[in-house]
This record gives sequence, C-alpha cells and structure tokens, in this order.
Amino acid sequence: MALRLRNSATFTMNADGRLSYADPRTGKSNILTPEILDLLGFVARAEPLEDWAKKYRVNSQTLDICLSSLKSLGLIAQNGEQSPAPASKQPRPAFIISAMRSGSTLLRYLLDAHENIACPPESKFIAGLQSFLDFPDTYTALNTLGMDLDSIYGTLRAFSVEIFDSYARQQNKHRWIDKTPQYYRHLDLIEALFQQDAQYLCLVRHPLDTVLSLEDMWRGHGGMERHDDLTLCVKTYGKGRLAYAHYWNQVNEVILSFSRAHPTRCHLVRYEDLVTSPQTVLKDVFHFLGEPDDPGVIERAFSTDHTPGYQDHKITQTKSILTTSVDQWKTWPTSDIAALAPVVENLALQFRYAPLTSQS
Repeated sequence: MALRLRNSATFTMNADGRLSYADPRTGKSNILTPEILDLLGFVARAEPLEDWAKKYRVNSQTLDICLSSLKSLGLIAQNGEQSPAPASKQPRPAFIISAMRSGSTLLRYLLDAHENIACPPESKFIAGLQSFLDFPDTYTALNTLGMDLDSIYGTLRAFSVEIFDSYARQQNKHRWIDKTPQYYRHLDLIEALFQQDAQYLCLVRHPLDTVLSLEDMWRGHGGMERHDDLTLCVKTYGKGRLAYAHYWNQVNEVILSFSRAHPTRCHLVRYEDLVTSPQTVLKDVFHFLGEPDDPGVIERAFSTDHTPGYQDHKITQTKSILTTSVDQWKTWPTSDIAALAPVVENLALQFRYAPLTSQS
C-alpha cells in the first residue's frame, strides 16, 4: 500500500511546543503526538511502515487503525488518489472592541466604505445571548430537550452567523465586521461562538481625552443607565472624571490582556494614529484583515450612506476626519491631570502614551 502526505496539510507550532495540523476540508486543528508525527515522517520518506510498528511495538491492526484515522482526517492519501480541493476560504468573523468614546463609530464608517466590508451599527444581541446562557436553568432545561453543551453553542453559532452574514449580503459585501464596544465583556462567549477564529481590532484612545468625551456624553443626554459597566463605576466613584478614568482602565485592561493572549488575531489601533495618519493605519488594518488596501475609503466614508442604529450620532454631521479632539486634556490644570494619573498612567504606558506625570 503506497501512501503519501497530502499537499494541502498545514502544520502549526503551538505555544506549548506541540505541533497541530489544520484539516484543509474543515479548518479544524488537531494536536499531533510525537509517535504520529514520526509515522507521518515514515510516510513522507516512503519508508516501510512495518519498521515504524516495530519501533513503537504496535501490531499491524494498530498500525492500520492509525493510518485509517490519518486518511479520514485528510493528512495522507494512497498514491493515485486525488487530494480533495480545500474548502473555499470563508471570511473570518471580526470585531471592533474598545471603551466607549474611543472612535469606534469613525472606524466603523471607514471600514464600511471598503468594497468588501459591511460594518453595521452596534449589534448588541451577543450580550443578550450571554444573559440567556447565564440564566440559572438554561443548561438543565435544554439538556432535558436533548441538547448538550456542544449543540447549544452550535445553535447559537448558526443563529449569530446568519444574522451577520445576512446583513453583509444585504449590503452586497463579502464579509462583516461588528462594532459593539461593550462586547469586551463577552470575549469568552465570542471565542466559543466563533470557535477561536475571530479577528479583533482593539481600538484605544488616550485615557484623558476619553474621560473628557465621556464627561461630555453624560452631560449631553440621558440613557446612560444602559451601560452597566460605566454606571457601576459612577456608583462606586461618583459621577465625574474619576469614575470615567476607572472605566477606561477597566475596559482597556481586559483588551490588553486579551490581545496579548491572542497576538495573531488582535490588531491594535490608536485613535490618535487613526485620525492623524489614516492612510497608514488603514493600510495596516486591511493587511491584518486579509483585505486589499483601498485608499478611497477615507473619501467614501463621509459620502456613503451607512445603516443608522446604535452609534455616535454626531458623526452624521461630520464631513472628514478631524484631529480637533486629540490632546484636549492638555489644557487641564496640572492638578487635574495629577489626580487621575495614578488610575490610568501605568496602563496608558502599555499603549505607548507618554507619561502623564511629565505633563503635570
């Protein structure tokens, strides 16, 4: 029986040093043991497989089971057998995650202007799925209906994908990117729903400019009770800049930790870089997403109709990218800066912002 490795087998080194491979038909990753890797080496070198069996003291039946498993998983084939064509690559799910008032609506408009990308207003519903799963009786009740944990998540996955895919189809776009800042609270669920395949644009803005913008938002309209995390900070620290600084720190600690744990699927965007060097930043963003660069998005972003919904509605009055909201905090008295520096400075340094203590 002449065997060969399939040309489409893709191997990856995991963080723990173990190799895994991605089945080209399904994209599923599988950990490979040293013995199985050695067996694949025997196949690749066309060495007698009986020698492998002797080496590991297994009988011919065990060898046949191993080979059958490798063939069924798409790793090896008999000579003369055609390798199956890899499944067409589906666009990866993608999410913008950030604190509120970080420029996510601007980034949404720019992405939505790309010829391939549909970026809807805030979808919100994944937070509702979290509440559904957190309901104390959900798992027990669904289990009595014949659903185990995998089938529950599979159903929610199909539901979520169809919502986003349907929106992209309506917009005649190839893929979608969600923009819901509060989803930083539900990253574990998003990872489970999209099987650790989602990409993330991690958007951050200078903490004190974010504080100023939150202050303006809270003063300007009601409805803030919908934002539980921000409201909790206000209840804890009182309404004002100290609460908003703790909110910035809370959100961006989560984002920084998550991005470091998943460096290949997270891309950092600083608001200040986006508005001062938009072409450069967007080129890097599109490269990360696997999309072609599209210099025309900046002009189209403000001349194209975008679906209305949950967003910063001030952008509808904006005709271009503005830099007027950068470094407004520098007009503060030094005592105001010094009061918030202990809350946000250490984390701000991790995002390459200058020390606040040198400004106070």
